[in-house]
Amino acid sequence: MTKLSFSPGGQPAWHLAAPAQLTWSPAWRVNNLHLSGPDSGLTLRGQSGSAGSWEIVATNFPSVWLQDWITIAGPAWRLRSLQAAGHTADHTVVFDANLAAQIEMSPHPAEVSLVAHGDKDGVALQDFRVAEAGRVLTQAGGRLPVALLMDPAPHVVFDEAAPLELTASTEPDSPLWASLTAYTGLELTQPTAKINIKHTLHQPIGELQAGVKRLSVTPDKFRFPLPDFDALVLALQFGRETVTVTKFSAQVDGQAVQASGELPMDDAGWQQLWREPAKFDWKKARARVEIPGADLAPLAQRFPQLVAAQGRLRAQVELSPGGKFTGELHLSEAASRPIPALGSFQDITADLILADGVITAQKLTAKLGGETLALDGTITLAPGAPPRVALTLKGTNLPLVRNTGFLLRSDIDLKATTDPAGLTRLSGVFTVRDCFVLANLNLNTLLPGGRRGVALQPPYFAVPVGPFRRWPLAVEIRAPGVVRVRTTVYNGVASGSFQLGGTLGEPRAVGQLTVDQGQVLFPFASFKVQQGAVRLREADPFHAVVSLNATSQRRDYQMRLEVTGELPTPNILITSTPALEAADVLLMVMTGQAPAGDTATSATGSSGQRFALLGAYLSRGLFQDLGFSGEDRLEVSAGEHISRSGRETYEFEYKLGERWSLTGEYDEFDAYNAGLKWRVYTEEGTPLAKKK
Repeated sequence: MTKLSFSPGGQPAWHLAAPAQLTWSPAWRVNNLHLSGPDSGLTLRGQSGSAGSWEIVATNFPSVWLQDWITIAGPAWRLRSLQAAGHTADHTVVFDANLAAQIEMSPHPAEVSLVAHGDKDGVALQDFRVAEAGRVLTQAGGRLPVALLMDPAPHVVFDEAAPLELTASTEPDSPLWASLTAYTGLELTQPTAKINIKHTLHQPIGELQAGVKRLSVTPDKFRFPLPDFDALVLALQFGRETVTVTKFSAQVDGQAVQASGELPMDDAGWQQLWREPAKFDWKKARARVEIPGADLAPLAQRFPQLVAAQGRLRAQVELSPGGKFTGELHLSEAASRPIPALGSFQDITADLILADGVITAQKLTAKLGGETLALDGTITLAPGAPPRVALTLKGTNLPLVRNTGFLLRSDIDLKATTDPAGLTRLSGVFTVRDCFVLANLNLNTLLPGGRRGVALQPPYFAVPVGPFRRWPLAVEIRAPGVVRVRTTVYNGVASGSFQLGGTLGEPRAVGQLTVDQGQVLFPFASFKVQQGAVRLREADPFHAVVSLNATSQRRDYQMRLEVTGELPTPNILITSTPALEAADVLLMVMTGQAPAGDTATSATGSSGQRFALLGAYLSRGLFQDLGFSGEDRLEVSAGEHISRSGRETYEFEYKLGERWSLTGEYDEFDAYNAGLKWRVYTEEGTPLAKKK
C-alpha cells in the first residue's frame, strides 16, 4: 500500500512508503516531481511563466499507485510508456503525446496506443486504437477543434470555425464500454457505435450509428426505476442545414417504441447549440414517437406507482414546427390497481386526441362494481401556465364504498372547469342511491381519533397534492331516505343533505342527516325515534351536533330518550311518565327489573320473558355478525303493558315482504292473537304501489 504525507510550511517534504520513492526539489521557476519503483517511474518537469514548458515521462505506471488518493472506476490499467511534452505559445498550449498502455481484460489484456499533437488549431488525433490479440476493438482519428489556453486562467475553448474531422468505431467487447458502465451505471450488452463527422462545429456534416442488444441499469444506481431497453438502434445524420434522426427503435420492457425527427439548423442555431445549449430553441423541430401496441402489465410490475395494472396501449405523438403537439392515445382492456374501500376499475377504455394544445377525451369509460363511469371534456395545455380543464364525470349507481359493514352506492355528476382567471372549480351533485350500515355502532369506530387535522374532521378527507388542493368545491350531496342503519343498538332510515365547500385541500361540509324512522334498541325496551338529526353547522363545520328524541312504552310507563350535544360525547337523558328515579328507569330498560314498589307483575312470567327478550336482543348482534340481518324482518316487543293477570304483554311481527307480514301478540286481556297484515299505505302516507 502506498502512503503519502505532506508537511506544510518552510520547505515542503514529500514521502512515499516503500517500494516507491518520491522526491520534489522546489526552485523559483523550475519544479520537478519524480516517483520511482522497481521497473517503474513517473517524472514531471515544469517551468512556470509566459513561456513555460512541461514534460511528463512514465514507465510501467500502474493504476494501483493511485488507489489510495483517488477512486478510479473501471478495470485496472498500466501505462507501459508515456511521453508528453509541451510549451506555451501565444497563451496556447502546444503539445505532443505518445502513449502505450494496457487494460486488464479477460481472457487477454487490451493494448491501447495514442499519438496526438495539439496547438492553436486544435488537437490532431493521429492514431488511437484499442486492440486485443491483434484484433482492433476501438479506433479513432481526425482533428478536433479544441485548444487549451493559459490566460487569464487555464481553460478549454472550442473553435466553431476550425476544421473538424473525426472518424471512430468500436466493437461490442471494447474495454471502453466497461469503463462507461463503471462511470454511468448503464450496463450495455453487445454495444456498437460508428461516427463520421467533418467540416466544422459551426456546420458539422456526418452521421452517427449506434446499437445495443440490451441496455439496463445497475441495481441501486439510481433513486428511481428505469426500464430495460432491448434491440436499441439509433441513426443520426448531421448536415449543414438539418439534423435528422433517421431511425430510433427499441423494445422497452419488451414493448416496441419507434421515433424519428429532424431539426432545421442555420449558423445562429449551431452557435447557440454549442455556446448555450440550455437556451436552444427547439420550436423548429419535427418529431414523431409511436407505440404501435404495448402491454402495460410488464411496466406496471416495474413501476408500482403506475395506475394501470394491465391493458393494451397504442399511441403516437407528433411535434410540428412552432412547438405544436398532435397525436392520439388508445387504451383498451385496462384495469387499475385496487384502491382501498373503492376496489379497482375494470374494462378501462380511452380514446384521447391531442391537437392544437388541446387534449379531447372522445371516450374514457371504466367499470366500477359492474357500473359504468364516464369522463369527457377537454384539457387545454398552455405554455408556461397550468392546464385549463373542462371535464365532466358521470356515473350511475356506483359502489363508492364497500367496506365490511358499510356499503354506499351513488350517482355522480361532477364538473371541473377552469375560469378565465385560471382557477379550477369542482362542482356537481352526488345522489346517494343506497347507504347501508351494518356494524356495531359506537362513536369510537365511527369518528376518527388521535390528533385533529383537516383529514381527521368532517368531512374526513383532504387532497394535499397540488394543484388539486387549491381547487374550490361546490358539491351537493343528496341522500333522500336511503341511509339504512341495521345494528344491535339502532335500526332506522335517514335522509341526508350536505354542501361541500372550501377547497380539496381543506374541504368543509355543511348540512344535516335527518332520521325518517328509527328505533333505539335496549335489551328490554325499544325507543321509537320521533325526531332526530345530526348537523354540521356553517359556524362550526368541524364538529357534528346531534339532536334526537325517542319514546317507548314499558309496563304502562311512557319513557322518553333525549340525546343532545356534540359528537363524540353527547348528553343522554332517559325520563318516564309517571316519574321514576333515573336508576329505576335504567334498570327497567337494561335488565327488565320492575320499579321499586311495582308488584303487578308475576315474578315467574316476568323472569321468563326477560330471558326471552335478552336472548332476542343478543341474537341480533350474532346474526348480523354472521351476515344474516334479514333486513330486520322480525320485530319483537314486550312489556309495553300489564295484562289483567299481571303479566307483561308482548307482540311480534315477521315481514314477508314490503306489503305482507305475519303478526302475533299476547294482549292486555290475556288473549293470544295471530294474523296476516297487509300494508296499503306507508307511515308517511304514500301508497306502496307508487313507492320505488
